[in-house]
Amino acid sequence: MEEKLLDHVESKGKLIASLLQHQKIKEMRRIGLMFAIDFDSEERVNLIVEYCKQNGVIGYWFLSHPYSFRIAPPLTITTDEIHEACSIILKAIENSGALPISLGNLVLRVETAATYCLSILNYELAV
Repeated sequence: MEEKLLDHVESKGKLIASLLQHQKIKEMRRIGLMFAIDFDSEERVNLIVEYCKQNGVIGYWFLSHPYSFRIAPPLTITTDEIHEACSIILKAIENSGALPISLGNLVLRVETAATYCLSILNYELAV
């Protein structure tokens, strides 16, 4: 069983690397299915990690290099799961371009801040 799992690691890693192409990616390094993907800021990586987490993809940042996004899918990941996960990661990267807005102690993405402000406005109008 172990040999069969390891036989496909390199091809799965190459598939992920080929699917994760985006102009915001500064550099990508990998060994097998362990990836480090570099971006321009720690804030961008945090937004990507959070978006992925909310959409079912586990990713992290590196303590030693907070500008790097880390993914390490299981060896048993299927091709369909790779495509789905990469799609979510690319959406996360695209959404990370939204500038954060500060509302007191809250720091929100533009879309979230607009929704938050509208709900406050609706509440004030109802009162």
